[in-house]
Amino acid sequence: MRRSTAAPESSKIKNVALKSRPHMRIKAVFFDVGETLVDESRDWGEWADHPGISRLSLDSSLGAVIEKGQHHRRVFEIVRPGVNFTELRRERELTGSVYSIGAQDLYPDVLPCLR
Repeated sequence: MRRSTAAPESSKIKNVALKSRPHMRIKAVFFDVGETLVDESRDWGEWADHPGISRLSLDSSLGAVIEKGQHHRRVFEIVRPGVNFTELRRERELTGSVYSIGAQDLYPDVLPCLR
């Protein structure tokens, strides 16, 4: 049995409908940055290293926090109950470790997709 190479009737109708619409100008495109465009493992690893938390503990706790829809900072309360996040961040910054995103943090397919 030979298959037809002609497009199905329904796709012909869709193509006509799309061609008859005026062109829309795209005004903005929004991306979810973390773990979509940027691999955050380096930064989260540094957050674990600074106060001496195991990276595995921080990663698994972070997964639980995200799954529950809680704020990411909640992870520090789980792995270090009673921790003051503001103080922890200040201490980390005093060591020269600050949050930054560099080209090395982008997933390999990001730049070709954005060009």
